[in-house]
This record gives sequence, C-alpha cells and structure tokens, in this order.
Amino acid sequence: MSGRLSSFVWGGLIGLAVGVLYAPKSGKETRDELKKRADEYLEQGLEEYEVQKDRVLEAVEMGRRSAIDTSEDLKSKIQETRDKLKAQVDAATEAAKEKINVAAGKVRDVTETPAPEAPE
Repeated sequence: MSGRLSSFVWGGLIGLAVGVLYAPKSGKETRDELKKRADEYLEQGLEEYEVQKDRVLEAVEMGRRSAIDTSEDLKSKIQETRDKLKAQVDAATEAAKEKINVAAGKVRDVTETPAPEAPE
C-alpha cells in the first residue's frame, strides 16, 4: 500500500477501536456500525486497488510500445548499416578486380612481347 493509504487505513482502524471502546451503543448497534464501516473501508480499498492496477497496466503498455518502437528503430538502423557495408564491399571488390585485370594485362604484355635478340 502507498504511505498515505496505509496511514489512512491505520488511522481509521484506530479510530474505530477507540470509538467502540467508548461508544454508548448497544452491542448490536456497535456490530452493525462496525460492519458498515468495514464494508466502506473494503470498498475504498478495492477502488484504490483498481485505480493502481489501471495505472500499472497503462505503464506496462507504454513500456511495451516503447520497446517495440525502439526494436523497430534498431532493426532499421542495422539493415541500413548492412546495406552500406555491402555497397562498400561490392565497390572494393570491383576496384580489386580492375586492379587485378590491369596487372594481368601488364603481365601478358611482358610475357607476350618477344625479347630483343642478342647481338652475336
């Protein structure tokens, strides 16, 4: 229970006990009064329970929605990063292929060019 509600309930119970001890009513009247007040306190407690339960459920739902939103944002950012990295890897692969082709061409040129004849 919250501090205020707990204090309220304890204060009510103490007041009720003091009232019963000093009340100039018959036993039946006192019992009826006690039952009436107990029912009132029970009803107040149930109402407070429902209010707090609704607040907790609302907070849980907000947290759930926030977690889903955050998860979706993260998924989106991860996919973006994957796409960028794939583009960079593809670009680097193409650049490497070009350099390999250029180097292979130079090697071909060197190996296919006849060597000058040596003077005799």
